[in-house]
Amino acid sequence: MRLPRLFSAALLATSLFATTLSAQPQPAPAGASGQPYRTLRAKELLAGIDEGALAAPTPDPARQRELSTGRAMAYVYGVADITAGKAWCPPPRLAISELASVTYAYLAKLPPARLDEPASVAVVQALGAAHPCK
Repeated sequence: MRLPRLFSAALLATSLFATTLSAQPQPAPAGASGQPYRTLRAKELLAGIDEGALAAPTPDPARQRELSTGRAMAYVYGVADITAGKAWCPPPRLAISELASVTYAYLAKLPPARLDEPASVAVVQALGAAHPCK
């Protein structure tokens, strides 16, 4: 049986997120324990996708990057979910993977000064530019 494309993408995203959640606990980065909440910046989200910066260092750099990318994508999906139909309008049958690719392409083209903006703002702008509400 062939699964619909959106369902397949949802399964992939869920498995990536589950992999992130089921990973062995990692020690917090130095100084991270007890840190107050702060807004994730666009440059941190981009580094989380590109360099594995959203996960604690691990002996296996590939695993660190996988965990970090999973966290970054979960962030993108969360922002997309809460803003869909308001700040951007997903077309029918939008592949979940497109949320990530649209956001990444947008972040990668931002000028350095804009990378200090909140990541959530950049995600909303990326999705709004790609899929505006009519």
